[in-house]
Amino acid sequence: MALARATQPFAGEARRIAASFDPDDWPFIALALEYGAPIWTNDRDLIRGSLRTGGYRALDTRGLEMLLNGVSWEEIRGYLRRRYCGNP
Repeated sequence: MALARATQPFAGEARRIAASFDPDDWPFIALALEYGAPIWTNDRDLIRGSLRTGGYRALDTRGLEMLLNGVSWEEIRGYLRRRYCGNP
């Protein structure tokens, strides 16, 4: 599997992170770690996992729009926390 080879250096860490919410999400996390890129998703667990662990970045469509419009990652995290975690 090409994906498994591409993400091999990050597979262990990604599997460890994903184990707490959805073990099947590890390939997405591994790619995010490898490329330093956020995951664009509507998967609430994946977004909450990113907020909880801080090990990778995941955002929804509104968060992506904010990022593309130059909003800081801290502001985007605040928006995501309010929306997905109920934190002010």
